[in-house]
Formats: sequence, C-alpha cells, structure tokens
Amino acid sequence: MATITHAQSISGGGVTIQPLAVTRTNSGTIALEDTLTAAKEGDLTTRSDDNTGTLPMAASHGITTGQIIDIYWAGGVQRSVTVGTVSVNEVPIDGGIGDNLPADETAITAVVQKSINLAIDGDSADIIAVILETNDKSLRTAANVQFKDAAADVIAEIDLVTNVPQVWDIEGGSANPFTGDPITNLKASQGNSTSTETYTLKIVGVQDASP
Repeated sequence: MATITHAQSISGGGVTIQPLAVTRTNSGTIALEDTLTAAKEGDLTTRSDDNTGTLPMAASHGITTGQIIDIYWAGGVQRSVTVGTVSVNEVPIDGGIGDNLPADETAITAVVQKSINLAIDGDSADIIAVILETNDKSLRTAANVQFKDAAADVIAEIDLVTNVPQVWDIEGGSANPFTGDPITNLKASQGNSTSTETYTLKIVGVQDASP
C-alpha cells in the first residue's frame, strides 16, 4: 500500500493554526520528479489577432519550425502555440489557447512544452499534490501543467507559481479537477528565463490501482 502524509501550519497576528497531519493510503502510487527548462526572452510584434503574431527572440533561442511552445508575459500565458517557419531569431506563432496575446512590443518569454508520461486515474485518486521547485525558494514565477489522456484531450490544466504547492485532498472533500478519462501524459512548462536556475516539477499522490 502507498501512503501520503500532508501537513501545513498557518500563523499570523500572534495566532498559530497547527492541524494534525492528514494521512491517505491506497494501493497505487502517483510519483513524478522531472526537470523543466528555462524559457527564452523575446518580444511580441506583428500581432494580427489574439493568438497570432511574431516573436523576435534573443539569439540562441533554440526554437524550431513546427514546435509547440508556451508563451509567458506579466499577467498571462498562452499555451500550445504552434511555431511557423522560423527565420533566425524571428519566430512566427499561431493557434494558441488560454489568455489572449498581449499588446505589440510586450516583453515575453517562450519555451517548448515538455512531454512527460504519467499515469493517473483521477476518478480513483485520494490525494494529489503538485509543485514546481527551484533552488531559490523565494522565486515566484508562472508555470503550467496540462494533464492529458491517451487521445490528447486535456483532462486538467493547472497554473502554478514556483515554490507554492497545490494540494487536492480529494478524500478529505477537495474538489477533484482530475476526473474523466485516465491521464497518461503531461505537457509542462515554466516562464522564468534564468538559465542557471533548476526547475523541478514534482507530483505525488495515491490512488486505487485496482480499477
């Protein structure tokens, strides 16, 4: 059997709330630890509609024709953007989903989505926790994880802030965003461009392995 323990404390104004740790046990483990890459800096230009434009990127950006990228800017993210024919540092984009692209000349970061295999049956999950950790624990930047089924349909989409965990204690009454067809893979990215930082995606949980 697999066991997950979850505990948190809250303090302020001279008052501390220290509840007992919650333990969830079931037959199946959910466990992932994987590294995401740093994003690359650029700008948005030639914005023709809410998900179409061109990104003049910094040199050595590494984005190539046909890749699927996520685009981050202050206050927004557009996911699953298709890259057109790249010309050196000019990266044309189209077809993204999520927030509408910002105004022309807005500073952005862009990063190729990372594909990760992970099996989760959300209908059978008791607890799931997700975090993107960095070496600098004070860092707060945006990240995104799409949980997909075998047909590439998005079952759940989670927006993250680095070093801030999100926990769904489903057995304890939390709403379950992972229900539907079984999850088989993830598409993940983060928007910080600091190349010397390490970005570690962690997912843990327990589920009934018998269905």
